[in-house]
Amino acid sequence: MKQLDLLRRFVSGQKNLEKEFVEALLRNDVARSIELGKMLFSRSPMFLVTSLLVSFLDSPTDESKKNLFLKSLENATIKSNLIWMLYKRGLLVEDLHHYVQRIAFKDHMYYLVLKEACIHGHHGLLERGAIPECVEFLLDNLDDWDLYRYALDNGIDLRRRESLNHEYYLLHKLKERGRAIELLKSRLCFKEIEYIAEMVGLESHPQEATDCVVQLMRNGFGEDLLRRAYGVYAKDPSVFNIKMLIAVLVSARRAPLLGVALYLAFKHRRDHQGNYEVLLIFAFLCRYFCFYPHVLECLDSMGVKNAQVPNLSFIWSDILITKGIKDDTRRKGAINNIRGCMDDLDNSIRHFISGGNFAHVVDALELRRSLKESVILMELKESRIIGSNPNNSFRYLLGTWGSYLFEKMTVEKVPKGKGMFLTDFYVSGSCSLDEVLENGLCTIESEGFKAFFEEMVRYQESINK
Repeated sequence: MKQLDLLRRFVSGQKNLEKEFVEALLRNDVARSIELGKMLFSRSPMFLVTSLLVSFLDSPTDESKKNLFLKSLENATIKSNLIWMLYKRGLLVEDLHHYVQRIAFKDHMYYLVLKEACIHGHHGLLERGAIPECVEFLLDNLDDWDLYRYALDNGIDLRRRESLNHEYYLLHKLKERGRAIELLKSRLCFKEIEYIAEMVGLESHPQEATDCVVQLMRNGFGEDLLRRAYGVYAKDPSVFNIKMLIAVLVSARRAPLLGVALYLAFKHRRDHQGNYEVLLIFAFLCRYFCFYPHVLECLDSMGVKNAQVPNLSFIWSDILITKGIKDDTRRKGAINNIRGCMDDLDNSIRHFISGGNFAHVVDALELRRSLKESVILMELKESRIIGSNPNNSFRYLLGTWGSYLFEKMTVEKVPKGKGMFLTDFYVSGSCSLDEVLENGLCTIESEGFKAFFEEMVRYQESINK
């Protein structure tokens, strides 16, 4: 019994040390984590390897830290994703090559490792000849844009391949308008269309819907463009054409036309099963009109998962904070959700270490740090807008001219007074239901939308008292 009791105390002590080790990493106390890693070494060398890796990444030019980390790898199983993570940073390419040579299974990760070695100036390690031959060899196994970008930057002519990346390579290299026109026929992302059209100075496109996007990019809003866009949409209300018309309406920066955009998104929000783009645009329009309850309803209907909350919270929290709405249940719930994500990462880190997944440890630490330092988290805690960066992953969903609709609220754009919209920085004034109905573009007969708009106006009046 005494031996069993001693064993239990020993295991418990080890677990406590592991917990303390992770806590030291989380507070970036690298020196303490190294001490604890040494104490845990006899049971598992993985902890010391982890702490020495973090120490090296903090000071990659420090030779002593580099050598200590390399020495520690002798006691660990080296996985390809660790080498890839280091190679992506241009670190230890030659030092770790002997590990690469031992890789028996030439999978996708293996070629990613070789790619990073090549583009970081170590093509000789591939033993495939000069740089062009190395790039061709890698492209035979890896259709990766980084390699095409490297070829462009270094004036390398590549042989023909049937891939979208190769088409982009030729477009960048030759800048041929005919090639751009052909490529744009299959592009659905507005920002991508703008990028390609701008690259070759494209003035028009034979596909009407795509041409409307090109003309909007080149010239901004125009009444003729609006009527043309509506005609294209009326013939074929596809997701792309709905987005295109809404983009033109939003680009006008006029309250009544924003109301028409809201109507179109309301009308088509559930038309295309499995495609949430129109519903997402509808959510952002509701956000711009400060219709807080309906923004929440949209997000709920899209099935937003807990892990997505940190990135999507600003869609509703900007209204909550800017308009001074009291919803502590939602606000505290989001804070707890973000903290829960951090706790999940904390638990994962120990498992990653035990399994020797060092690259995952680094990713988890960086993600946790970004969550802890998140502007959205700080705004939710303090109930005030403090951010200065409007960027987010949705900003260019409707292209450049519609990007203001999706911007994260920033300090300089918080409205001084009370109004219909989230901010008066881009669109001032307001619009009535009659102004939206008498828009001169389309007939709005939907009783559902009329009731929706009137409910929205009543809600706005209640929060603007």
